[in-house]
Amino acid sequence: MIALVMIVSLFLVTTMFTWVRTALLVIGPTNWLDAYLHTRRGMKWGLVVCLPLAAACVLGARLIEANNIPGDYAVWQMLLWALLWFDAMKLVRMGIVSVVLLVRARFREWAAIRRARREGESWSGVVGAPGDR
Repeated sequence: MIALVMIVSLFLVTTMFTWVRTALLVIGPTNWLDAYLHTRRGMKWGLVVCLPLAAACVLGARLIEANNIPGDYAVWQMLLWALLWFDAMKLVRMGIVSVVLLVRARFREWAAIRRARREGESWSGVVGAPGDR
């Protein structure tokens, strides 16, 4: 009986997380970028994507300071800045992670090419690999 309850609760939790992730992908455009940066094609764009949003966040903070008396900020400006800050930190984290994932993927490809050369086969899994002529 306990095993059945555990299986059902695991199913419900998994379903809930799937629905929450789907809802967040629909709502937030930076979540689309985050999902794309997790793919093999998107890994190389990690740092390129995160830097403009981080610069926009810094610029937004400076504009808030320049346009208002300190302590008298408009609520909508602070909410917009908080949204920019959250998205920037999420993409900066993913930018760094994507570089690490790209290095790991390239290392695995290099190891597979080396292993294929050692075995005397040509490696056709990587476009432009030596031996693909």
